[in-house]
Amino acid sequence: MNGLETGLDNLFKKFPPLPAGFRKGLATALPWLALAGGILTLFSLFAIYQAVIFVNSWVGFADSFYTSMGYSTATSGAGLFLWLSLGILVIQAMLILVAFPYLRKSKKIGWDLLFWSALVNVIYNVVYDLFSGYVNIGQLLFSLLGVIIALYFLFQVRPNFMGGGASLAAPVKPVDKK
Repeated sequence: MNGLETGLDNLFKKFPPLPAGFRKGLATALPWLALAGGILTLFSLFAIYQAVIFVNSWVGFADSFYTSMGYSTATSGAGLFLWLSLGILVIQAMLILVAFPYLRKSKKIGWDLLFWSALVNVIYNVVYDLFSGYVNIGQLLFSLLGVIIALYFLFQVRPNFMGGGASLAAPVKPVDKK
């Protein structure tokens, strides 16, 4: 993962940098933006889950009604990708919320957790947009564009978190046994 981070860092260094004051302000606000984003993700996750349960109950009712009338139905309720996307939302929300205390202390591990959250989002977008039953190249491109923009901002504030402690990508040094 360290190689991917270094490669992306080198790539984003070729982009025009944000003004230093804006980068500093963004780095200061990042913990609070992450906390708000994590909480909003959990609220939206709960709302989506409730909607899925509600729709599934109505689909079940409609299926049983049409079956009793002698018709066959092809609906099955929420599919695998819907439940997978809810699970990925949980993972992203947890990564973002766990990053909050580390970001407040300007530790690299907080930045790493946000980086991991962005990577999880990339994987989800590619899998969902290509394998969910219909291929939507436009949605995939705009999803990836959103992630690229988020990564650009994340790499702009990366230097503010480089000196603040342990990193998920840092190599583990063996302990000397004497």
